[in-house]
Order: sequence, then structure tokens, then C-alpha cells
Amino acid sequence: MVAVRNVVAPAIGTSVYGNWLQERQQHYVARLAQDICQDNPQAAPPPSCRPPT
Repeated sequence: MVAVRNVVAPAIGTSVYGNWLQERQQHYVARLAQDICQDNPQAAPPPSCRPPT
């Protein structure tokens, strides 16, 4: 039982930490993309930044 717990606990911890890091990365990339769309009028805006027609 202890051997199983010693294997499973780090795997779960690594998975949770990896998911958290990925969520933070997506958050900051989206924020950066939004800032670039607003701050740089010469940049060709991606479809997510274009106003609706």
C-alpha cells in the first residue's frame, strides 16, 4: 500500500502542477495578444481582434 502511494502521489501532484502551469501560460498569452491588438495599430489583427462587421 505504501509503495503504491509513493508512486501515485507524485504522479497526481505533477499532473495538477502541470495543469496549473498550462492554465497560467494560456492566461498570459491571451493577455499579451489582447495588449498587442490594442497597442499596435500597424499590426495585422488576428480574427479575434477584428471588430464585428
